[in-house]
Amino acid sequence: MGITDEDYAKALKLQRAFELQQMKKELQKHQKQFQQLEEKIAQLNKDQEKLQHSLAAPETYADKTKFQETESRLKSVNQELKQLNLEYEKAFEKLMDLEDKVGGN
Repeated sequence: MGITDEDYAKALKLQRAFELQQMKKELQKHQKQFQQLEEKIAQLNKDQEKLQHSLAAPETYADKTKFQETESRLKSVNQELKQLNLEYEKAFEKLMDLEDKVGGN
């Protein structure tokens, strides 16, 4: 006795359901990572704004050491923001792709 068309159709349906379930899990994982990136970027934007205000403050500007430390931290935040924004763009593209795949099934 061989595999019938009905058996094949059931197996194919089960396989598709499993693949969809796996894609949904992957989507949830990427959604969480995306949200974490958004939170990190928001915090860094706040840090950046505080540092910029601090650099403009007369007490910081008048103290060479404090100015250099603040400027150095600002450069570090800017670099981290640049990197996170690149990651954010990639994560967004991946998220959209997964949502299309999950929504299309």
